[in-house]
Amino acid sequence: MGRSRKAKHHSDGKIGHKASIRRKNSSKNIQHRNRLQKQQIEFSLPQDGVVVNAYSGEWLNKDFDWVYSNEITHMGAAVHNGGWVQLLDAKGRGLGCGVYTGRHSQQAMEQHNADVSAERERVAVYRFSRDQEVSDIQLLVKKRLLSALRRREQIRNSTQIYRLVHAENDDLPGIRIDIWGAVATVVFAEQILLQFQESICTELPLILGELEFIYGHIRSDAGQNQTLGCVWSRTNIESPQRHVAQELGCRFFLEPQRSPDAGVFCDMRGLRQWLQPYWKDKQILNLFCFTGAFSVHALSHGAEHVTSVDLSGSYLSWLDDNLELNDLDKSQHEGIESDALKALDRLRRKGQMFDVVLADPPSFSHSSSGTWSVQNDLARLVNGMLRVLKPNGMLILASNHGKLSPKQFSKAILDASRKVSRRLRLVYVHQPGPDVPALLAFPSSRYLKCWVLQG
Repeated sequence: MGRSRKAKHHSDGKIGHKASIRRKNSSKNIQHRNRLQKQQIEFSLPQDGVVVNAYSGEWLNKDFDWVYSNEITHMGAAVHNGGWVQLLDAKGRGLGCGVYTGRHSQQAMEQHNADVSAERERVAVYRFSRDQEVSDIQLLVKKRLLSALRRREQIRNSTQIYRLVHAENDDLPGIRIDIWGAVATVVFAEQILLQFQESICTELPLILGELEFIYGHIRSDAGQNQTLGCVWSRTNIESPQRHVAQELGCRFFLEPQRSPDAGVFCDMRGLRQWLQPYWKDKQILNLFCFTGAFSVHALSHGAEHVTSVDLSGSYLSWLDDNLELNDLDKSQHEGIESDALKALDRLRRKGQMFDVVLADPPSFSHSSSGTWSVQNDLARLVNGMLRVLKPNGMLILASNHGKLSPKQFSKAILDASRKVSRRLRLVYVHQPGPDVPALLAFPSSRYLKCWVLQG
């Protein structure tokens, strides 16, 4: 259960770039955008000053650390891409300081005039401090890293795989840091945030003395990944292609230099822990299995047999390696390289039934079989899952797609269950652990919908 995820936030991430509550309540702000930009200010604008409208000022005061391009009304003459700016309201009162992305110009506003929502979702400034200046970036990074580490002390006893910095939710907007045992990955949402890389590579090894390598990535809003390679190492030894780290007693091969999604999704660790008592003597079907973290945990905790389905033969091969790494009996496992919906249909026609069926599908995917969209196809997936689920079996479904609301998620499950006359009961709602926190000021950080149902 798992797959390469599209970044849902400036981190993947899954923390969502789309602040839905702000968007829904912003129609008045959008309608008056041009009027606000023409308003005069009655103070001397600093060379590095950026004045925002009242709506943006209100959200900045609520700890929302992004400023969108259409919320800027005035800019100082020295403001430039990647530069530090002072944020001000229309009366010249300070709102903090941050990094300017360059996403504000009259030409850009005109180009996006026909699609205001797309423009509105473009971040123009990431705020890093409520103070009007940051004199020492490295000191700021050090303090934020230490604070984040303190909030994760409890989980570090049970896993070597965890998220140390969850972007704005840990006060480093647009920056995500994941730990994989002796390895870290730093993921920047934008090129301009690379100015923090040196400070991170200096302070992180001092805080985590076990680190041997740090890999860098730039992951855009569209989920495209640019690999920066190994950006720090403790020695001159060439970094290996694979690393190994443990989660809850199971070991996994990881490839952090390949992608920020190095092989295990840490936001599902709590669910894997919760499921430990339920695996014993069960027949398991793991759809969209990625590298098989759920399959490995199930077999490690007594599952009778696990069937893992993924469209990628490479991921299934990786899963086999993980089984060997944990000394698990491969005769208790079957890997199926297939589209999940087609696999479900074949399993149904063969009469195969399972005690637990789980799926964590991607938001979108393309294959020779066609296009998958979680918004359009989720009910069909649940329908297929229920047709191979034993009576009183356990169905586990997750989605991190930001545009799929909890209400739509619930409706898809309910519609599918009624179609096959299955009465489902919600027995557990999973939320990510303390290493994937959701700042209350960022509603879209609560991106994950994950239900365990029985019936």
